[in-house]
Amino acid sequence: MRPPLAASAVLCLAALGLAACGSSTAPTAQSTSLTSSSAAGPECTSGASLIEQTEGPYYTPGAPQRTDITDGAPGTPMLLTGYVLDGQCRPVAGATVDFWQADGQGAYDNTGFVLRGIQTTDSNGAYTLNTVIPGQYPGRTEHIHVKVTPPGGPTYTTQLYLADSPTNGQDHIYVPGMEISVVSASADSMTATFDFVLPGGGS
Repeated sequence: MRPPLAASAVLCLAALGLAACGSSTAPTAQSTSLTSSSAAGPECTSGASLIEQTEGPYYTPGAPQRTDITDGAPGTPMLLTGYVLDGQCRPVAGATVDFWQADGQGAYDNTGFVLRGIQTTDSNGAYTLNTVIPGQYPGRTEHIHVKVTPPGGPTYTTQLYLADSPTNGQDHIYVPGMEISVVSASADSMTATFDFVLPGGGS
């Protein structure tokens, strides 16, 4: 099943002094991956943790191992980077991070693996995702689904959101605290970060 198509969300991060505004004819992500220009380390508060959320109806197991999940999907290119950390803010190497999302027009690929991919964190617990800014569809604000599984540990399922999206308050699934941090944004691209802090005192 696919949710009804909606026009690409108009995202204006006015509170951040940024503009990243799409239209119903969102550009197609380029095959060339964006690269991070930030060398900032992880942000973590000891004892804090990600907020677990529903998987939703559009998860497909068996996505390919990759860091670029765009596959030419419509939408504004976005580079998302960050870390997986344990409850004591220590990096979790070898964690599996499974992403899936709608394209810039609010549609999921439910017959293949466009905008779906799995990767493993490096020795510093870091991940890098090349994707597009997800679009809205009826009842849902822009969001990215994620499953994070530390080595030998349980799987934590959650969703990431865009801060200051005008439709966050209209989405009954949205929760504050799971918003990505925008580093830079324009009409052509966005760079953002998010660090996953796992529940519990260790990895």
